[in-house]
Amino acid sequence: MKQLLILLLTSLLITSCQKEKISLAANAHDTFFLENRGSAMPIRVHGNTASKTFIMMIHGGPGGDAIVYRSEYVKSNVESEFAMVYWDQRNSGASQGNRNRQYDDIAYFIEDFEKVITVLKHRYGSDISIFVNGHSWGGFLTPAFLQKGNNQQQVKGWIQSAGAHNIPLLNQYAIQMLLEKASIEIAAGRNTEKWTEIKDYCEGITLPMSNEESRQINIYSAEAQTITPEIPKGIPAARDIYQIYTENHLPLIQLFFPYNPVTGSLADWLFQGQEVSTGMSTITVPTLLLFGKWDFVCPAPLADDIEQRIQSSFVRKRVLENSGHGLMAGADKEVYWEEVLDFVRRFR
Repeated sequence: MKQLLILLLTSLLITSCQKEKISLAANAHDTFFLENRGSAMPIRVHGNTASKTFIMMIHGGPGGDAIVYRSEYVKSNVESEFAMVYWDQRNSGASQGNRNRQYDDIAYFIEDFEKVITVLKHRYGSDISIFVNGHSWGGFLTPAFLQKGNNQQQVKGWIQSAGAHNIPLLNQYAIQMLLEKASIEIAAGRNTEKWTEIKDYCEGITLPMSNEESRQINIYSAEAQTITPEIPKGIPAARDIYQIYTENHLPLIQLFFPYNPVTGSLADWLFQGQEVSTGMSTITVPTLLLFGKWDFVCPAPLADDIEQRIQSSFVRKRVLENSGHGLMAGADKEVYWEEVLDFVRRFR
C-alpha cells in the first residue's frame, strides 16, 4: 500500500511539472489568465494561431474591456487569417482580484503588458509575430510600453487606432473641433440645445485645463459622436455588443457597466495632462496610424504629432472619412481592417 501511494504521488508530481501542450490551429479558441500583483487578467485568443501571427487589442478606458472588438466582421475577415488577442487589463473588463489600488499605476500596466507577451510566446512559440493595436486609452499605454527598455524587440509593428497619446494636445484639438462643429450645427438648427451647451463650456476654458475640465471635454466629445450626422455608425449598436457578450459567455453586468468605476486613480493621473510625445523619437518599429475624421474624443490631428516624432522606417497615416471614435466597428470598418491586414501581411 505504501509503495502504491508513493507511485501515485510520483505520478502526480511528474504530471504537474509537464509543460502544457498547445496545438496551433486554424480556428483556435483559447482562454487563459495572467496572474500578476493581485490581479487575474483574462486573455482570449481567437482565430488562426497556425499563422503564427497575433494581433493584440489594447483596449480603452482605463477600465474598458477587449472582447467588444470581436465583431462578426472580425471573426469572418481577420480571425480567419491571423490570431486576435483580447486581453482585459487589470481592474478592467472581466479581470478578477481585489481593487489593487497600490498597483493602479501605468508602470504596472506596462509590466502586465510585458508579461502577456511573454505568456503568448511561451504558449505559441518564441518565433510568433506580434502586432500591438492601441485604441483610445490603449493608444497611450501602447506607446508607453514601446518606449520602455527593449520592448520594441518583442513586436513586429504598432497600430495606433484613434489613440490618446497626449492629453493636453488631445484637449486642444477637441475644443477646437467641438467649437467649429457647434457653430455649424447651431446654424443648421440641429440639436441646438446640446451644441450650445458644448459651445458655451468650451469658450469658458483657458489652458492649461484642470482634471475636471479635461474629463468634461471627454464627456462632451463622446456626446458629440452621437449627434454628428456625418457618422453613419460611429460605434457598435447595443444589439451587436449584446451578441458579442452572449457568444463569448460573459456576464451581462459587464455589458451594462463596461468601464470599471474603481479605476479612478489612473484616470485621475491621465487627465491631469499626461503625454508620451516626448519619448516618441525612440520608437522605430513599423507604424500604422488610423483615425476617424469625426472623432472628437481622440481627434485625427493627433496622428500628425506621432508621425513627426517617431523614427520608424515605415509610417502610414490614414484618416477615415466616415468614422468617429469607434472606427474599427463603424461605417468604415472594412477600410479600417483592410489597412490593418495589409500592414500585418507586410511586416509579419
